[in-house]
Amino acid sequence: MLYFLATTPLTLVQVGAALTTAGLLALPAGPLVGGLVDRYGAKPVLQVANLAQALGFAGYLVVGADHPDTLASHAELAQARAAVGGQRSVR
Repeated sequence: MLYFLATTPLTLVQVGAALTTAGLLALPAGPLVGGLVDRYGAKPVLQVANLAQALGFAGYLVVGADHPDTLASHAELAQARAAVGGQRSVR
């Protein structure tokens, strides 16, 4: 949250609303990721999730005053929350 406040012209309310929206959009990811883990196994799903998370973090490089919509950060946050559920499945 502090990153977005420091690097974008968004207000605290806008940043909070965006992060809340990202979290709500991530809620259905758990059951979807669980189905993928059942079908393909935990390791391949986790590898894809880690790749998606890396791409999401790379999106932070373009988030700034020219890109206040922070779409990349929403995708990364949703994916990170889904990946946490997938990482618990790896044994």
